[in-house]
Amino acid sequence: MTAKTITALIFALATAATSTGCSPRTVNDEPAGLNLEAILAHTSDFQRKILEDGLVTSAEFELALLARRDCVALAGEKPGQIYEAGDGERTFDFDVTAGTEQEMRNIQAKAEACLRDYFSDVGAVWAYQRLLTSE
Repeated sequence: MTAKTITALIFALATAATSTGCSPRTVNDEPAGLNLEAILAHTSDFQRKILEDGLVTSAEFELALLARRDCVALAGEKPGQIYEAGDGERTFDFDVTAGTEQEMRNIQAKAEACLRDYFSDVGAVWAYQRLLTSE
């Protein structure tokens, strides 16, 4: 079978994983609270170290993004350059090249684990911190 190349936007995955646009709202239309204790109880050790103080700094966000990018590369995907995707969010695209459909699925599964292990909870807290409130 010929090699297949798939280009996917990490931003789409990150947006799906960290989207707050669909989060529950209170009666006065302010964002619902973030349950940091629940996040800390279920996140990876890597992300827990970043989230323990309840705040994600720009440097910590970048650290998580770089760790995810390195993990994606180790999984067999070819990550592109990090760029700003809007609203100060940084992301990257990646390519998957595989000889078979099964190989492609295996690489994608490993890369998806990178999102869970290194970025999804940090990204969710980062996005929550940036929500506008009536204050």
